Amino acid sequence: MAYRQKILIVDDDANIAELISLYLTKECFDTEIAEDGEEALEKFDVFQPDLILLDLMLPGIDGYEVCREIRKTSRVPVIMLSAKGETFDKVLGLELGADDYMVKPFDSKELVARVRAVLRRQANAGLPEKIPQPAPEETGDRVSYPEITVNKDNYTVVYKGKNIDMPTFWDIMLTVPSIDEQQKIAEFLSDVDELINASEDEITNLEMQKKAAMKKIFSQEVRFKKPDGSEFPKWERKTIGECCDILDNMRKPVTKSDRRPGIYPYYGSTNIQDYVDDYIFDEPLVLLAEDAGPFDDYWNKPVAQWAEGKFWVNNHAHVLRPHHNRKYIFYTLEHKDIREYIKNPGRGKLNQEDMRSISLPIPDNEKKN
Repeated sequence: MAYRQKILIVDDDANIAELISLYLTKECFDTEIAEDGEEALEKFDVFQPDLILLDLMLPGIDGYEVCREIRKTSRVPVIMLSAKGETFDKVLGLELGADDYMVKPFDSKELVARVRAVLRRQANAGLPEKIPQPAPEETGDRVSYPEITVNKDNYTVVYKGKNIDMPTFWDIMLTVPSIDEQQKIAEFLSDVDELINASEDEITNLEMQKKAAMKKIFSQEVRFKKPDGSEFPKWERKTIGECCDILDNMRKPVTKSDRRPGIYPYYGSTNIQDYVDDYIFDEPLVLLAEDAGPFDDYWNKPVAQWAEGKFWVNNHAHVLRPHHNRKYIFYTLEHKDIREYIKNPGRGKLNQEDMRSISLPIPDNEKKN
């Protein structure tokens, strides 16, 4: 008998799951159904599917988290299924490791066609479904328990026979990834910005999705992964004063009557106010509003600007030069509610001392040896 490829269907709607199973069975696939994220992870280990159809809105462990867990050990193809058809949701699903994304309701023939296409790509790629796990070192000082062994010399952990990644200071200093988590976040949000800038319709809707994404990312509800699927190190919190050079002493206001028209942007607190014939800065920098009037009117709007090329800044915006990943720092501040750092809200002014104390979520920079 010819081998029948196995599809794990994960959906809490029993009717939809059964219908999908019926379609795929008619196309000579074997299927198994899981109704929630926990059951999906259990059946994934037992059923060992060739492909997973994964609904996002699951009770308990959602589809995003299921995908992240599976990607730690397996390259098995994942097609996400969701009623959420916004661009951001599709991009996020693909960034987290999905191979395709389908919006409900969908045509059964299209579903089968996509399943076959993804399986075909996987076969042509020639990659093993399981991600090879490095063998644990057998030397060094160990502490062992019934199901776990910790090697204190090289910081490896073996749990139930599997080598577990354990980010440590040692790893942070010596690991040389192709890209670190801050850069992944910055690139992802830059892609979203490009979508917003390129779209002529539903700008407000896209911006709201971006803000929702940023909230999940900076609260660490959503985490990106290393290229091998393992976790990045834990985040810490740093103040602006710790992670940025403050260049406020270089900015200079120019009255409207003294400005001479030109090609260089003249930045104010939250926007470009004019174009002038000279510039102060010639590098990518982050501008944070200092004097924006009543901040209660601005807290839900962008309070940070990304400035690059040649430009001028007046004394209504703080000028920040982040030590690492400048675009990442910009995104942490773009929609940050900074009212709690303003000691005199009536003035609507964020002075430099208070600005330096603003706390930011900072993923560790992984450095070359």
